[in-house]
Amino acid sequence: GTVTPFMPISILLTSRKAQSSVRLQYKQFLANQDCQEVTWDQVVDFWTDGGRRPQRIFDMMQPQLKPMQDDVLETIDLVRDAISQLVPLVAGDEGAFPTLHPDCRANLNRTINLAPEEAIFLAYLASLEPQRRREIVLSDKVNATSLTRQQILTEAELVQFAIAESEELSDNE
Repeated sequence: GTVTPFMPISILLTSRKAQSSVRLQYKQFLANQDCQEVTWDQVVDFWTDGGRRPQRIFDMMQPQLKPMQDDVLETIDLVRDAISQLVPLVAGDEGAFPTLHPDCRANLNRTINLAPEEAIFLAYLASLEPQRRREIVLSDKVNATSLTRQQILTEAELVQFAIAESEELSDNE
């Protein structure tokens, strides 16, 4: 068996094997960009079906279960706050995102409250070159600690990893 390198843990999202086909579609979508950097609008368009299905991102990955530790909860809040500052930087003035209410599926608060927009932002970061991703996350227009920024970069890397690893599901899985 192969040794899995130590993977940092996502505190925001979890990706199931069953969702691999959706990740694969996105991987192909990115491959079709001909080395052009994908735009925020394109990513939003893909993950909302052109605005018709704002929750589509959750077909690829779900919000994590709520952690028990207060410090992790605090980090999640800090990360979400930083993301809310980062989105306008990439979205431009129109902020081409349909206003979304937090998902109303009764999750009985077992999972963290993550808006589709926040998940899509991580998918967007995951779709960029690492250098570009760092430029965005480390922007001095955003008021966030370096730890918070590092966590966002980690989250994006994990999403990128999940997308990169998605392959056609073979019969024996």
